[in-house]
Amino acid sequence: MASEDVRFFASVDQVKNALETCLESVDSEGSFATSGRCEDINPGLMIEGLGRFGVPLSQDEVRRIIDSSHQAPFGKGSETIVDTAVRNTWEIDAARIGLHHPKWSQYERTILGKVCSELGIPGCATFVQAQLYKLWVYQEGAMLTPHKDTEKAPRMFGTMVICLPKSSRGR
Repeated sequence: MASEDVRFFASVDQVKNALETCLESVDSEGSFATSGRCEDINPGLMIEGLGRFGVPLSQDEVRRIIDSSHQAPFGKGSETIVDTAVRNTWEIDAARIGLHHPKWSQYERTILGKVCSELGIPGCATFVQAQLYKLWVYQEGAMLTPHKDTEKAPRMFGTMVICLPKSSRGR
C-alpha cells in the first residue's frame, strides 16, 4: 500500500478524549491577562527618518513622532478603515522602528517570562517570542474601544503592550 493511501480515522470520543487531555494540561491557576511595572530601561527606540529617542519622551519628541505618523486604522470585517470614534491614535509601522539598547533582548525575555508565569503557561518563555508590530501614540483623550485583535502572525495567541514613559508637568 502506498503511503498516500494510508488514512487515519478517529471516533468523536477519541477526539474528545485527546482534547480533554490537552486542556487538563493547561495550568488553571493562570490569568486571562496580566500587567506590571518594570524597571526603567531605555529600549533604544530608533525611528527611521526621525533618529533615536530616549525615555522619557518629551512633548516635542512626541509631537515629532505624531507628525511622522498616520491615523491608525482598524479592521472591520474584510475592510480596514479609519474611524476615530473606534480607534483614535497614531501609528508607525514596525518596518520603521528599531529597539537598539544592547540589553533589550534580555529585558524582553524577562518580560515574557513574567507574562508566561502569570498567564499559567509553563515553560512558554523558551518558545514564545514577541514580534514588534506597530508603535502607537495615544494623546490625551485618545482611545481604542474594546475589541478582539486579529491574528497578525501565525500561531499568535496574545498581544503584549509596552508603554514608554513620557515627560509630564504635574499630572
